[in-house]
Amino acid sequence: TDNDYRVCWNINTLLGIRLMLMNEKDLEETEIFLEYLYLYADDENALIYQFFPNRNNKKKLLVPELKPFDFLLKISGDIPEEAQQALLKMLRTIDHIQLVTKIDIKSLKNKEFLIF
Repeated sequence: TDNDYRVCWNINTLLGIRLMLMNEKDLEETEIFLEYLYLYADDENALIYQFFPNRNNKKKLLVPELKPFDFLLKISGDIPEEAQQALLKMLRTIDHIQLVTKIDIKSLKNKEFLIF
């Protein structure tokens, strides 16, 4: 959608990364049936960024506990706490983002959709 593209563009510009839309063939191989997924691998810092909707291609919530969130940005890898806080602060400056928060995946009941 236009909204997710705009948010990704802003994240890319702000963080100096390149979230790229995965092709449909690669998405078909995932078991969570995402409508789309933006992905960026930061090899230098051993981080993986994944931006995706909180609904699958059948419009069902992926993580019901996170119902207020239209999109999720999952960053896999080891990020020091100070860098995490700086990242959250930067993301909060994006006009198209209304809420930014750190979520502990371990605390979620329906976390299986975030493990891919």
